[in-house]
Amino acid sequence: NVMVVELDLSGNVKRINPAAEEITGYRAEELLGRNWFETLVPEERYPEIRQMFMALSEKGFPKQFENPILTKDGHERFIIWQNGELQEKGKAVGVISFGIDMTQTRKITQNLAEQDVMLRSAQHIAHIGIWRLSHASQVLTWSDEMFNIYENQATAEPLSTANWLASIHPDDRERVQQVYAKAMSAHTPYDITYGLLLANGDEKYLHEHCEHQTDHQGKVLVTIGVVQDVTDRVLNEQSLQESEIRFRTIANFTY
Repeated sequence: NVMVVELDLSGNVKRINPAAEEITGYRAEELLGRNWFETLVPEERYPEIRQMFMALSEKGFPKQFENPILTKDGHERFIIWQNGELQEKGKAVGVISFGIDMTQTRKITQNLAEQDVMLRSAQHIAHIGIWRLSHASQVLTWSDEMFNIYENQATAEPLSTANWLASIHPDDRERVQQVYAKAMSAHTPYDITYGLLLANGDEKYLHEHCEHQTDHQGKVLVTIGVVQDVTDRVLNEQSLQESEIRFRTIANFTY
């Protein structure tokens, strides 16, 4: 629904349509002649909005702006306005504004932004990165944590396929290639743990889970991989295995 609100240069309501009644909660007779800003945009809550309106009434109204209003039942709504200046004999006498309630869209956008922050934090805490490969465009995208795992600047581009393969430890490179090729051919997911050899000589261990999205004909459209840095876990397991081997060796020699 599109609100239609007509105000004079002081902000007094001259006309509203039924959509404005529905959104604001006020009947037309409750608003006509009253100041819009004193009623729906109270100065104690939104001091800058009325000041902005008064300044614009002298300089000319922009074609579009956004501001909140307070409905009759006390709920805040966010409205985007398209404005047109009303004139009589070539002189501005008021403004007619067409408003669209963007409250729900704004909440959805805010929730998505909050979820994105939570997801980024979770990825960072768990050392989990996500990559996505579009096969049609061959565009590869990385989450922020992928760059952290590979110790690259987040502003850089993801590694190319050749550089990615080169970063895998030589002992694991052929195995990873075979697993990936088999999964692509069969359109099946895979789980694999492999070593990573960074350019600075550091070694890491990664666990990767990969799945494919296909069209109705079974053609792979997108491949998505979830990568976790499991270096500490692998090194601890190796240390434990080495300790067990030493213990068995000592025990066998002793007895």
